[in-house]
Amino acid sequence: GEGMRYRLDVGADSQEGYRHNETRRLNVTPSVAWAVTPNDQVNVYYTFSRDSFSGDSGIPMLNTDFGSPLPESVFPDVPRDRNYRTPFDFARSYDNNLQINYARQLTSSIGFRNTLSYRHFNDDYFLAEFLVVEPPSSVYREYLQFKHHRRPLMNIAEVTPRITRGIEQSIVAGWEGQRYRSRTNTTPGGG
Repeated sequence: GEGMRYRLDVGADSQEGYRHNETRRLNVTPSVAWAVTPNDQVNVYYTFSRDSFSGDSGIPMLNTDFGSPLPESVFPDVPRDRNYRTPFDFARSYDNNLQINYARQLTSSIGFRNTLSYRHFNDDYFLAEFLVVEPPSSVYREYLQFKHHRRPLMNIAEVTPRITRGIEQSIVAGWEGQRYRSRTNTTPGGG
């Protein structure tokens, strides 16, 4: 029959790990299913996700001069739950995903469906990836910084005939096209 159905899902999560590396997540997913006519159906799905991480660069190694033999222990005697990130460390991702699906029953045995989807995804990352301690109080950090943008656009069109003579068979014939754009910026402060 004709009519419209809709749904909204919202989820959020916040946690602090044992090493105080906070994680926050938000997910919002609305969807609409619309029976335009008894033979035509349109479904629209959208997902928004935001993930945020404060980072954890691990337990630092003691400076071993990188040329001399390693001492018995290269790790300082510190509590395992201590986190050495700075107030500047962060990792965030934003993901927007839209999908539109159209289906039409052309005859009692032949259908057509088309799915168009677009994703707008950004990563923004600035975290210490490597730490070295030089006793008694110096800590050296090496950072990784990047902004990554992904923009895939995809379309799938299919014809779905069903043959009922003799052995019943369902056949799918279609076409798929995709354009994938991706860019990474690793310059400090770059967009």
